[in-house]
Amino acid sequence: MGVHYDVIENVIEISESCTVEDAETLLQLVLEHDDALIEAHDCQHIHTAAMQVLLAAKPRFKSLPEEEFLRQFLAPYWDTAAA
Repeated sequence: MGVHYDVIENVIEISESCTVEDAETLLQLVLEHDDALIEAHDCQHIHTAAMQVLLAAKPRFKSLPEEEFLRQFLAPYWDTAAA
């Protein structure tokens, strides 16, 4: 699965590929855990449906993706939060 919630760290983790199927899960997680940080360090692909969830929810990020295009796209919208 491309998205899961880490209860101990209160982090929503987006793995290598966040597919259209993951978008609904991502939406549910950001709504249920609005104080959770997004960990996207390993993300290499985000489907546009999942990207729309992030754009609408504007969550704080623990880390942005290492993939250059995604990092450049997401960086102007949110400050990376300290862990």
